[in-house]
Amino acid sequence: VRLAHGASIIYKSSLCTLQIVATETRTTQRFSSTATVQLQILDVNDNRPVFNQSGYAFTIPENSPINTFVGRVKATDADSGAFGTVSYALDGTDAFKFRINSTTGDIFVNVDADKNLTLLDRERFSTIFLTIEGRDGGGFVTAVQMEILLSDQNDQAPVFTRLSYFGVVKENSFTFDSPVQVEAADNDLKGSNNSIVEYRIIGGDLGGNFNIVSTSGLLMIRTPLNYESLPSSIVNLTISAYDLGVPSLNSSINVQVTVLDQNDNSPICTYALFNATVMENATSGTQILQVNATDADPPGSENSRVFFRIQTGAADKFTIDGNTGWIVVERGADLDVTRYGSRYNLSIIVYDNGTPQRNGTCIAVIFVRDVNNQRPYFEVPTRRETVQENLSLNQPLPITPQFTAKDPDTTSNLQYSILFSQMSATEGNGQQVSVSNYNYTDLLYVSSTNGTLFVKNILDREKAQEIRIPIFVQDLAAETPLPVQTATGTLIITLSDLNDESPVFQLPAVNNTYRITVSEGLRPPTDISLKALATDPDTSNPPLVYSISPPSTIFSIDTNTAQVSLKTALDRETADQHQFFVLVNDSIHITTATVYVNVSDFNDVTPSFYQFASNLSISEATSVGSLLTRVLAYDNDTGLFGTVHYRILSGGGGKFALNDTSGELRLGQALDRDVPGGEEYSLLIEAFDNPGSADSLRTSRAMMISVLDVNDNPPRFAQDNFTITSLLESMDSNQLIREISATDADTGVNAQISFSLRAIPGQNSDALNLFFVTTKQSGSVFSAAIWTRKSLTRAVGWYNLTLLATDAGTPTMTGSTNLTFFIADVNDHSPVFVYPNQTQTVIQVNESTNASSTIGKPLLVAKAIDQDYGNNTIVRFDLTSSNGDNAAFNIDAVSGLLTVATNLNREVKSEYRFSIKAYDLGVPPLTTMVNIVVQVLDVDESPPVFGPDSRVQQLSVPENSVPSSLIPGLTISGVRVGSIAKASDPDVTDKSTPICYFMLAAYEWKNATNHRVKRYLDTTPIAYNPNNATMALIVVNVGDETMTGAVSFNVTASDSKYLATTMCTIYLLSLEQQLIVVMSGVPANATRIRDAFVSYLSNITGWRIVVDNIVTHKNDDGTADNSKTDMYIHAINLKDNSIVPAATVRDKVDLLWPEMVAIYKTFGVLQVKLASQPASSDSILEIMRIALIVVACSLAILLFFACVSLWSCRRMYRRKLKAATAVAFGTNGHSNAPRTPGTNMHTYEGSNPIWLEAYNMNQYDNKNFESSDKGDSIDSSQMEPADQQIEMRFDEVEKTMEFLNDNISESGSTNFRNSREMLSSAVDAGPDILAEPTPGPGDDGLAPVNLNGVPATSI
Repeated sequence: VRLAHGASIIYKSSLCTLQIVATETRTTQRFSSTATVQLQILDVNDNRPVFNQSGYAFTIPENSPINTFVGRVKATDADSGAFGTVSYALDGTDAFKFRINSTTGDIFVNVDADKNLTLLDRERFSTIFLTIEGRDGGGFVTAVQMEILLSDQNDQAPVFTRLSYFGVVKENSFTFDSPVQVEAADNDLKGSNNSIVEYRIIGGDLGGNFNIVSTSGLLMIRTPLNYESLPSSIVNLTISAYDLGVPSLNSSINVQVTVLDQNDNSPICTYALFNATVMENATSGTQILQVNATDADPPGSENSRVFFRIQTGAADKFTIDGNTGWIVVERGADLDVTRYGSRYNLSIIVYDNGTPQRNGTCIAVIFVRDVNNQRPYFEVPTRRETVQENLSLNQPLPITPQFTAKDPDTTSNLQYSILFSQMSATEGNGQQVSVSNYNYTDLLYVSSTNGTLFVKNILDREKAQEIRIPIFVQDLAAETPLPVQTATGTLIITLSDLNDESPVFQLPAVNNTYRITVSEGLRPPTDISLKALATDPDTSNPPLVYSISPPSTIFSIDTNTAQVSLKTALDRETADQHQFFVLVNDSIHITTATVYVNVSDFNDVTPSFYQFASNLSISEATSVGSLLTRVLAYDNDTGLFGTVHYRILSGGGGKFALNDTSGELRLGQALDRDVPGGEEYSLLIEAFDNPGSADSLRTSRAMMISVLDVNDNPPRFAQDNFTITSLLESMDSNQLIREISATDADTGVNAQISFSLRAIPGQNSDALNLFFVTTKQSGSVFSAAIWTRKSLTRAVGWYNLTLLATDAGTPTMTGSTNLTFFIADVNDHSPVFVYPNQTQTVIQVNESTNASSTIGKPLLVAKAIDQDYGNNTIVRFDLTSSNGDNAAFNIDAVSGLLTVATNLNREVKSEYRFSIKAYDLGVPPLTTMVNIVVQVLDVDESPPVFGPDSRVQQLSVPENSVPSSLIPGLTISGVRVGSIAKASDPDVTDKSTPICYFMLAAYEWKNATNHRVKRYLDTTPIAYNPNNATMALIVVNVGDETMTGAVSFNVTASDSKYLATTMCTIYLLSLEQQLIVVMSGVPANATRIRDAFVSYLSNITGWRIVVDNIVTHKNDDGTADNSKTDMYIHAINLKDNSIVPAATVRDKVDLLWPEMVAIYKTFGVLQVKLASQPASSDSILEIMRIALIVVACSLAILLFFACVSLWSCRRMYRRKLKAATAVAFGTNGHSNAPRTPGTNMHTYEGSNPIWLEAYNMNQYDNKNFESSDKGDSIDSSQMEPADQQIEMRFDEVEKTMEFLNDNISESGSTNFRNSREMLSSAVDAGPDILAEPTPGPGDDGLAPVNLNGVPATSI
């Protein structure tokens, strides 16, 4: 049994019974037999689930608790069995907040929204959009949209718009300085009681002074506040905002009101009259009295803080402290009672700092008392006098007048004394005299009553040449103990000299005796260490003269300087002492001194070694202080010159000590041969005499000390621990790992080292099985070579050993260091994916929608493992692709979570191919990759839409078009108008979903009556054929030839779910409704600027301008002009969508000429004309010809009368015309007056319009000026702006002239025959009078015009 060709089985029941008959065909009997065959028909999944509604909408209260029932959905499937069983699921951003019974379709709340109010919060979103998916057993899915509306609950308390509020009010005021209004908002449903907010005061208004408007929150003053009665200047009110919901919710806020004090109390002085007394000698700043005042305003405020001012009466002698009120004596004030009186009346005014400021007044009376306050004074504070020494005792000092003081006070009682402690005296050389050497304070005394000085003791000039005597005077009659009325004067007396003293030898002479020592080594002539100077106390005597007595052959002396010199050499062995006398003479007195000269020995023998060991060997174990050797030297000189001393000049490093007198060399510090430089020491030893002297003689020798070694140092490593981490498990046996050297500070056999390894107790002893060591020697350097004993495979980990270094000394010494080995893993295993474990994995994901974004959506979690160790076993993940598809996804490098990184749009890209790479952290890293294919599934959420430029479409059809019997592609007849722009649908998943276009209604205009008739058209969509591109055509049948205007109808595009509508208008257009815009250039240029031109013209006219055609310009004779372009346009009235007549458009363009100029220039418009020109008849042309002849004749007659009138006027007004033509002349001799701007329209008697301000200010160009209408009217004042750079044709000068009144001069005589002669003279002079102007006085270098020798004055 086979299925017939072309037949299909529709599943209705599972069994189909067939009766099959088998009949013989080649026998006579033709026996037959029947059999019943039952076919079991298996259903296939060829039907999708169908919901009983196209969409669902349910309403639940916001903040509903979990398990709240939402609603039920129902879908059916025409298939059977599992294919007909529908299961339900929810999808969407907020799908987790609900759950659906997959079998019954019951939907419940799935979150605790009553506990977490943000989950189902109507204030955040009032409607939740979810997608309900119905899936049958075969995998077909149907989705519908579900809207869950959240009804409002009063769960939002009012919230104030600000954190705090502040207000300021003055006491006793009924209003705030600035209005205070609180405001709160409630996010519950607007317009319901839950969101209506009212206000009340709930705290802080203790006095009931405030009120609040409950509906607006405006804070008011109920009763004025009294600042003085408030506990604080700040009132803190608590305002509550509450809604009208049930139950009502509220919130509160603090309003801080600052109450300002008003200055309503004036300051008051404590007393109306204050008085005090002050001494006339009071100093500046002396406090006299304090004025006090109080203010009843609150203490501490500006209104109560007072300050003081002296208004009158101070006479610049007193001042007052503004803050404290203390009246004090002014700086520099003179309170002398005799000159200024003893009483002062001060008017005091006290202010507060309030606004407005208040004040009070009081009187302060100050009495001044007279005192003895004048100090005595010396007329000359310092006075010099000269007197002779040796004056008679107890006699007045011979000076005139005596050195006394004066006192202005009449009651003064002066007492004099000498200030002995301040006396001073100087010698003739300016040196101060010591009182102990010469008591100059006991030389004079003074009379205490009259100040006369007397001589008490001998005045000796040789002891004191100048004496300063400070004399102190005090007024004992002063009334005030302080300050004491005293004065001090200084008398300086100079003593004149008498020669009464003998010269005296200075030190080092003792009792006129000198004792000196001179070395025999001096070579004469030379000065010796003796200058026998003497002094004479007398200063006015002749200079001192020195000499030797008796004259000597060995010594000499300079007669002026007293310098003693050696004339011949000294010999200590012949005479060891010499004696002579030195005399000094001051012309009257002679003084003698004895000189003893001892001859000293001269050091001339050098020390010499006689016991010295040049080479010395000692053990480094020698103890400190041990005697090593002794050096000795001798010197044949005597005394210090013959005593030898020893020292080490260099070498030894401080290890050795040498006795400077005995020459014993001892060990000063312990020796260590093993330190650098410790093997031997080179000493330089010196023997010298006369230590510390410049003539000391010396000799030196070198000593070499060798240090013998002992084994006292163990071998040492450079580090206490060596860590070797460069080992890999791939290393084989007998591979050198590292060489570690050790050093021994000893030498020879003591420095020979061998190495060995030792296990560390408690550590892994397997290390000895992995490594061994050998000793390597290179010269004197010993090192341990560490090798692998066997392969390190699978021996990954840490190992510790001790490396020993042993020397060959006796006894042996050993050093050690710790060795730490790390055998690193070799990255030889690549990561292996656990999931996904297939070569390629396909993932399907819905594209992003407005309700659901794909960003962050998880796709899978990759898992991989690695069999290595450490970092080699750590696996990380990354994405890679050759086409950049991986950029749309993210993978967490650690967790392997693969998520979507962007909003996926199937219309942009439907499939992404990339790889997940798993790599370890080994070096180099090993990787493994699996391929991922992400298929983006389409979600139908967008309706088909017309583009922005096709929302309103214009189609035009010529009137009287002949319809076709059959429109190509359609089964109807008519005129093909055109195609509308297609709508587009972004959802392209199902290509079989058509976008259908159909009309809703059409409109027809009757221009004659301006009546619009609505005509319904066939709205049945035509079956969609995707291969027929004409299915979007709009066909309009125009049967009536009288039909004009436009037809409008709506066009709707739909897919299976959504609709989009636009209006289409078809205008019937004729040439009579079109204008031709002639532009320069080829049609391509006009096409390029078409949109901009249409936009400008539409904005100016207010109509919609439509371009119908752009062609090459046709001349009137029918020939084509390729340099021009014709643009056919028509205008549409936006109010009624009618076509504006072409003539109306042309007239409006003419009226808008100013605005059109810029457009014409911009777009190169040459002409605008009607597309259809009316035909002219012969009669019209004839009439126009006759009219033209009549007009010409009329103009000729008018011209004749005009000429006659002008001739007559010229004769009548010749004087005025001559004045007008006398303005200025060009080089051609013609007047430029008609072109002069500002020229009077009519001249009149007594006027002189020759020189005008506009002309003098150069407001036009004399050469190139030309009026816009080419006319030269005497009244014309139009001109083009002058080019400032064009050279003027004549000099710009000012000329003035006076025309005498009529013909009579001031004297009554006639200077000209008549006024015509004078004008004719001016005209005949022409421009020559302007050629060379002559400077004149009072005219800025310009002289008046001289006509016929008669000067004219300036006017």
